[in-house]
Amino acid sequence: MNEIYYLLHTTDKHYNEFNDNELKVSKIDKYQFSGVYFSLICKFNYGKEYLMSDKYFYIFPIDLLLELKNYHLNIVDYNGGITENNTYYSFNLDKGLAVLLTDTNYMNEVVFHDNISLEYCCYFSSFAQDILPKIQFKKPIRNPELSSLLPFYAFSNEDIYNGIQIKNKSSDEWFKKLALLANIDTDQSSIKILKELREKMEFLNTNRHLQKLELFKELIESKSLLPY
Repeated sequence: MNEIYYLLHTTDKHYNEFNDNELKVSKIDKYQFSGVYFSLICKFNYGKEYLMSDKYFYIFPIDLLLELKNYHLNIVDYNGGITENNTYYSFNLDKGLAVLLTDTNYMNEVVFHDNISLEYCCYFSSFAQDILPKIQFKKPIRNPELSSLLPFYAFSNEDIYNGIQIKNKSSDEWFKKLALLANIDTDQSSIKILKELREKMEFLNTNRHLQKLELFKELIESKSLLPY
């Protein structure tokens, strides 16, 4: 974990412009995941990671990754989309970091599913990539309310994503896992599963307890075949 430095958020807003003293999740739609977006800066991608050239940057501690579970990591920027070959979660973060530390040729993204308070910000400055700190930032969160927030995984934009770093398409088996997560009939095509997923995503985002999160975790961790 010593190779992981911090989470970096860039924006055009100055620290004093945030009325509620927090970074807000983006609006939910079928093209982009609703979340607060960060780049994970580490020893091996420092100075190489492509960053948005906004006015200011905010550095947050790696403790957000260690203590919270309402986020996911994409090795390649995918507008927050959750896919089979690109996405890692709080429960298999070690595997995602292992990939990230060996392949730094991409623009990664860490997406938190809820607002992030600026009280956890460790460092704030006008943006300039060549002055980014090259040290690890840690700051214990110790907030049971934050730690208990459930993640939202019932989202996919894979069929409409047209960015410059398109990964291999997820398998039909993967879409059936998403269907199980979202309580959708698995006995249908991936296209129909995606259609139903989009119809339910806003509802499930606000009712995350209705996702079958433990089953989804089990299927991801064990790479199990579907239970039928």
